[in-house]
Amino acid sequence: MKRGFSLLFMAAVLAVSILVFPVNSLNAAKNALTLWFGAVLPALLPFFVGASLLEQCGAADCLAILLGSAARRFFKCSGYSVYAYVMSIISGYPAGAKLLSQYVLEGKIDRSEAARTAPLCSTSGPLFMIGTVGVAMLGDPAAGYVIALSHYLGSLVVGLVLSIGAKMPRPMEKGSVLSRAKEAFIKKSSHASPLGSALSDAISEGMATMLLICGYIMVFFLLTESLRASGILAALSKLLSFPLSAMGFPASQAQPLLSGVIEITTGCRAASSAGGALPDLAAILTFIISFGGLSVLAQSLGFLSRASIKPGRFILSKLFHGIVSAAFAYVFTTAFIGGTRPAFLPAVESMGKTSALWGGITFAGFILLFIITVLLKKKCALNMNRTVKH
Repeated sequence: MKRGFSLLFMAAVLAVSILVFPVNSLNAAKNALTLWFGAVLPALLPFFVGASLLEQCGAADCLAILLGSAARRFFKCSGYSVYAYVMSIISGYPAGAKLLSQYVLEGKIDRSEAARTAPLCSTSGPLFMIGTVGVAMLGDPAAGYVIALSHYLGSLVVGLVLSIGAKMPRPMEKGSVLSRAKEAFIKKSSHASPLGSALSDAISEGMATMLLICGYIMVFFLLTESLRASGILAALSKLLSFPLSAMGFPASQAQPLLSGVIEITTGCRAASSAGGALPDLAAILTFIISFGGLSVLAQSLGFLSRASIKPGRFILSKLFHGIVSAAFAYVFTTAFIGGTRPAFLPAVESMGKTSALWGGITFAGFILLFIITVLLKKKCALNMNRTVKH
């Protein structure tokens, strides 16, 4: 019943927004498509393709085994969850959630572990925080590095807190880590598809995921613009300005903060444009990035729901992640940078160029790694044939 009302409410909001604010809705959709095509697509598609290739050739299983010991010691989880965390750091939202859902469906981890580690594996990528926010929005790369450091430290704190009282994953298999990793790699790579077929499957799967993400971005861009055009966002901002002022933050950051709670890029752009003391800006921006906004949460939950993971704990954990990371950012910025920054508007063109460069480097690295694993596979097969003959 609740799901039905939620779907009806979302459909009604979209329909009313398009009918009442047709020009605003069209512009919001265009801006969303520009952002997706110029920044999100070149940054995420190479990752999804590369991650699929790593899965097919057995490198992901190998790395998960190598990370298993540290994962159990610090987070009471398997190596697959930490592998998803590492890949999330490299690429950003919603890569970690996608991998966790996949591992649950494949039986590599259970649902309880995925539900517990989902907030840990839900992070933004360094490209967005350092390049887009630090350089393009704030005009200060150092601020981008502080935001990224605070964001990742916050995710580690969340992971450690959620591991308290958790049960250890199933016991690790006997034998040395290196031998088990090698065995898993050989076993998986022996059934890998040829490069052309594997690459085609990876690209088609990656594009399907990217189109889904594009839809999420467009819907929440439209929702944010509708709330702004109707005056609802301004009214809510007045209410939020009082607790913000009580905590020492400028009241002018209330509306950007609310925009960021809905859609991360819109909120970061508005917050950086408002200007002000850099510690305040860094804290607000880090909270928006770490929480992720409803758009990113919806994308992540869209993948996690396939593994029957409930949203409540995940959303509360992301809220905690935002608060902890914002505190880190405020302290670090005050201690090491300080100062104020005027308003800066991000250039979508520069975002696109940086995303394309990062995406190209990532894609080339994944392709190189895949070729190396194929060569190693052939070498191992040749050695095994020689051993059998002797």
